[in-house]
Amino acid sequence: MTIQFQLFVLSTFLVSSLAAKEIRLTPDTDLRVTLREVAAGDSILLANGTWTDAKLKFERLPGTADNPIGIRAESPGQVVLTGAVEFRLSGGT
Repeated sequence: MTIQFQLFVLSTFLVSSLAAKEIRLTPDTDLRVTLREVAAGDSILLANGTWTDAKLKFERLPGTADNPIGIRAESPGQVVLTGAVEFRLSGGT
């Protein structure tokens, strides 16, 4: 592998990493508005706490194979979904 190729791969990785954002959701977040800001490569964090009767619809997210969108708890084991929770996930247009 040439030095130029290695530098190209490294710079591509750094640029895509810098462009990605972390979007923190709380039980009070209006998902319809907030999810319009999500782009390929972003991470969605579910805030710590209890989410009662949450309607988490992550539909038609713009992730790609190279730049997936991650959805995770803010802290492992600290997000509790309870009640009549609706969780939907889809990608593409």
